[in-house]
Amino acid sequence: MPSLSPYSQPLGRRKAKHLLRRSCFNFSPEKIDEFANLTPSQALWSLSAPSVSKLYEPIDPKGEDWDEKHWTSSMKDPRDFSRQGAKRVSIAGWWWYNAFNEITLEHKLTLFLHTCFTTSKDSGTGASTYFYDHLRLLQKHAFGDLKSLANKITIDNAMLFYLDNNVNNKWNPNENYAREFLELFTILKGEQQGEGDYTNYTEHDVQMASKVFSGYKNKNDRSIIDSDTGLPMGYINVNHHVQEDKTFSAAFGNTTISGGTDVASILKEHEDFVDMIFAQDATAISYVRKLYRFFVKSEWEASVETDIIEPLASDLRNNG
Repeated sequence: MPSLSPYSQPLGRRKAKHLLRRSCFNFSPEKIDEFANLTPSQALWSLSAPSVSKLYEPIDPKGEDWDEKHWTSSMKDPRDFSRQGAKRVSIAGWWWYNAFNEITLEHKLTLFLHTCFTTSKDSGTGASTYFYDHLRLLQKHAFGDLKSLANKITIDNAMLFYLDNNVNNKWNPNENYAREFLELFTILKGEQQGEGDYTNYTEHDVQMASKVFSGYKNKNDRSIIDSDTGLPMGYINVNHHVQEDKTFSAAFGNTTISGGTDVASILKEHEDFVDMIFAQDATAISYVRKLYRFFVKSEWEASVETDIIEPLASDLRNNG
């Protein structure tokens, strides 16, 4: 029977190999022997060590000067650099090099978060440097809480480009990001109850969410740094934001969120919206199912749902 009961004995080679296979991209026979003598708690403690980035930053080997080679560290506008496609490949190579050379759960968790908050390496995310910042944002939250990432991802330059929220304003609403945020990133659709009613949310909620997300813009030169993450981020154009209150459907208890009128209150409005989404059981259930599917198996029996998924979802909802 599936169980969350702790296993306290040393792993042994078979379980150690299984754990390393699920949690890392690469490992050696010596690492299996090392982990075989550890208990699960000791092994997870070791795997939770943050990466030290063996390759500190991506490098463009064909860059003609320092700025072109080390463009992610340059103070120049990211859009001014040539070979953006090749630079995206270098960023992917940087990430995969570290993933294959560091025995840490951080990289698998980063990839998991990428499946939850999806963007593209190759197109739609603006300059290549924005994709680099996006990956670092996911890495920052690999051992953090999902709700914090759900707050930060909205003002991420790559995400603003990718789902067109950078053009979402009070005169011309764009629902792309709001729809994906609900349908794919967080609560997900439930059983359709009627026209525009997906149990967990409605089309009305998509419209209200797009108003919450209005006025967010790219900061193309990366000059605004988030004090929480230390990473470049976008900004809010207060005059482009829908400043009225937003009332959501019965799926969210007809909650009304106060509209923001300055940067601080607009960020508070966004935080209140994310809090509302994460207060729903369906949101926690959706993340735990994704986690189980990613790390364990793609299909499971009813007993896993009741004995594994639901208890973990309750813990996630209560603790982030």
